[in-house]
Amino acid sequence: MRLLVTGASGQLGAYLLCESRRAAENVYAWSSSNPEQRFGTTLEPVDLTYDREVVTAFQKTRPDVIIHMAAASTPAECRANPQRARTVNVEGTRRLAELANRAECRLITISTDLVFDGEKAPYTESEPARAISVYGQTKMDAEQITAQHPNHAIVRISLLFGPSLIHRPSFFDKQVESLRTRTNLQLFEDEWRTPLSFVSAAKAILQIATSDYRGLLHVGGPERMSRFEMGLRIANSLGLDPSIFIPVVRSQIASVEPRPRDVSLNSSCWRGEFPAADWPDWKSAFAKFPTLHD
Repeated sequence: MRLLVTGASGQLGAYLLCESRRAAENVYAWSSSNPEQRFGTTLEPVDLTYDREVVTAFQKTRPDVIIHMAAASTPAECRANPQRARTVNVEGTRRLAELANRAECRLITISTDLVFDGEKAPYTESEPARAISVYGQTKMDAEQITAQHPNHAIVRISLLFGPSLIHRPSFFDKQVESLRTRTNLQLFEDEWRTPLSFVSAAKAILQIATSDYRGLLHVGGPERMSRFEMGLRIANSLGLDPSIFIPVVRSQIASVEPRPRDVSLNSSCWRGEFPAADWPDWKSAFAKFPTLHD
């Protein structure tokens, strides 16, 4: 199998490349960064906003399966530059979907729990998406484009956590660093997600990508919690003082867009389709991060 991963330079991309060596004979990775080696795979810079560049790279790769993760994914940046967000997230997906359709290859698009407004959690796949941010709206549109491809899967991922495998720290790393340096960090206590570890998400995506499943799936963790609760659990797991985490509510933090209150995902459909998939609770997932306990 020839597997193409877009957006491979991100946090989840690193975990996916690490896991994909076991799932595919040939793995190809596109990114917006400079060429580099990562887990035995060369990251090839491909700008999804340029038709000719995408077509040339696609023809060279000739994939059987595409895992499409590339996106303008920071809500604040999408709000500040909505046209670029739409060009990357929507039109970039459209280009890939058209190429995948012509080549008759499978298309897996990675989406987000932020396609929901946060008022009817926990969300199943049958609940209509109602995004309240520019980022969420562009991901909704990307989902609709993907759904027109005959051999597709759309995977909505919840908040991910775990240590970074790349040179940029994840938010999880920042929480750990704050604990160790005794630096105060504000964390929301009135927003809820169903956090999932990076490694569990990567494994789930690969299982779905290499299966015959077609349609929409929610892939979230087994527990609902706020970022503040996540911070307390990290502190407890490391035996560190959690008092540096300052609980705040959404009304205390100025925001140019409304923030969804609760976008917890109901992952029972995924669990039914892939019952053997890795699905650890927080404690079990954290125990698999050995370097944190040194």
